[in-house]
Parts: sequence; C-alpha cells; structure tokens
Amino acid sequence: MFSITRRMRIIALSATLPNLADIGEWLGCRQDSTHYFDESFRPVPLTVHTLSMGSMNNAFLFDKSLDERVGPLVQRYSDGKQVLIFCASKKSTESLGGLLSQRIPIPAATLSLARSHAHLIETAQDPSLQSLLQRGVAYHHSGVCPDDRALVEQLYLLGAVYILCCTSTLAHGVNLPAHLVIIKGKLYEAIVLMKVLKSS
Repeated sequence: MFSITRRMRIIALSATLPNLADIGEWLGCRQDSTHYFDESFRPVPLTVHTLSMGSMNNAFLFDKSLDERVGPLVQRYSDGKQVLIFCASKKSTESLGGLLSQRIPIPAATLSLARSHAHLIETAQDPSLQSLLQRGVAYHHSGVCPDDRALVEQLYLLGAVYILCCTSTLAHGVNLPAHLVIIKGKLYEAIVLMKVLKSS
C-alpha cells in the first residue's frame, strides 16, 4: 500500500539505487526535485590504488600470500591513521590481525588510547580478540559475538584500534571512518566491495 502526506518534504536514501528517477516518479516528485549525490560530493575525496599481486591456482595459498603483502601497504599508505582491511573469510580476518599486530608498528597515540580504555578491552569475551585489542588491532565478522562486535566498533571510534581486519559484513550498516581501506582478495570481490563502500 502506498500513501504520501502533503507535509512530507524530504526523503533521503543511503543506498545504491540505479533507478533513483523511477523511485522519484513513483513518489510523485517533479523530475527536477530528485537529486543524486555521487562521490564528488564527499567531504574527503577517495583515492583508489589497484595493485596486482599475481595469481595462483590454489585460492588458499594465494590468500595467505597476500597476508605478507598487506603490512607494507599499511606502512606506505596509512600515514599512521586508522585502517580497515576487508578479507574474504572470518578466519582470514583473525589470522591477518594476528600477523599485523606482530609486524606493524602501532602508533603511540593508539597504544595510549588502548591502555586508557583497558577497562573496556577487558570486557571482550574472546581472549584472542582481547589480546589484539590491547595492541591496537582487532577483527570483526559475523562469528564474533554481538557484544564483542559492538566493543570493537566503539574502540575503533575512540581511536584505540589502528587496524581493523573485517569481512564485507562491516560495509553493510556500520559506518566507521578510515584513512586507508584495503580490500584483500580477488578482483571480482574487490569490485563488488568497492561499489558498496562508494555508496556508503
């Protein structure tokens, strides 16, 4: 059932809508009153770097080989600011988070914030996640309990997490700012995720 009130003046949608004009027409809007804001309206412009890392016949070995290449990219492009790394699997977020926590120097400001929020970090139910959070690194995926996911999001927003390894579920419905976003995976996975990120 469709009904619209005369008092309604603005409807704002945050999604990828290829048929925005059709929705405006369905709502009874004049053609000149439906607006689309593309990425040129972003307060901070996006810069996209696409790096080819070769290929392998074994998808598991290829994914593991990418783990070794992520650290240098974080150091080169992050400028010491927060990083989101999208991984193809839950296990990959956890293993990459562990690897980076041992190999990447975490900014002193992040470590200081992590120490000052130790009382929050201690509430993490997952001991592996708790250990990473103490070092300014975290992972986020659907297998992490809801309380721990909320904790990770809170600590990230507080600046106590420098690197957050996550699955694409984070791109749907969670709005976390990042200076650097890395999509670790195959080209088609990256293309799909880039479309979601650009529409966020």
